[in-house]
Amino acid sequence: MDPTGDVQYDRRALIEAYLAAHPDNADGYGDQPSAYDADLRAYRMQLFDGLQTLFAVDLRRWSGTLGLLFQSTARSCLAARTPWSGFSDATLLIQELEESGLRHAVYQASGEITELNGRARAAHVTVLDTLLCHLLGERSGLVFSSADLRAWGINEIPPNPADYAFAFES
Repeated sequence: MDPTGDVQYDRRALIEAYLAAHPDNADGYGDQPSAYDADLRAYRMQLFDGLQTLFAVDLRRWSGTLGLLFQSTARSCLAARTPWSGFSDATLLIQELEESGLRHAVYQASGEITELNGRARAAHVTVLDTLLCHLLGERSGLVFSSADLRAWGINEIPPNPADYAFAFES
């Protein structure tokens, strides 16, 4: 963020927006479709499309060998999971681990998996950044602000889950 409070959007932000808007990304979405999920997906697509406009690039249409590698790297990055992925509520599982005396060993190994996934994600982003830098050429060093996005009519504020009624709430 700069002194005016504007967020700065560089090449890395474009990569993160690409990953967030990617159809294979399930991060942040609930187990069941909801209005929040739809709004979050729309927000992510709008931000990604806005950044693509500012960088004058269309990553979804990047063809050729390097474009294929970019897309494959993104899918590989988003495929990383842990044994805990997909559990919206692991209360019963944790209770079973406690009762069976397995909690410590499972938590320790799960922590290692999470750490390795974090390192793998960083390496994936490095590959994506290297490829994107090549694609953008002279535009690779550009940095845009919140004001630039607003000028294109892009709302950079994500939906707030607290503003939505979820099925599990009474």
